[in-house]
Amino acid sequence: MIAQINELKATANELIKNICARMQTVAECYQSGNDERANEKMVYLMEDIAVLVEAADLLKTNVSAVNIEECNEKLNMLFQAYQAKDYLLTADLLTFELHPLFEYWSENLTND
Repeated sequence: MIAQINELKATANELIKNICARMQTVAECYQSGNDERANEKMVYLMEDIAVLVEAADLLKTNVSAVNIEECNEKLNMLFQAYQAKDYLLTADLLTFELHPLFEYWSENLTND
């Protein structure tokens, strides 16, 4: 069981690194006015974030820093901004809300 948890932690950590890099790209596209390209990338990004949240839900009992409720609140804000086509707010939420949260998770996945 411990080996499976450690493997899931490692996989989640790699996924976080990938997601964070892609969030930055999407945010930059929105900030530069390239909304169409950002929207295309956003679809795949959200699919991977959903996978990460599923993994985090499995890890929350083993990694105290993983707070699914906080993540869901931020994702809800992101969805509302995206649905309202407020792409600058969407970029800000990716950059200043979700990115730091996922970085925090990553730090704690490697330290726990």
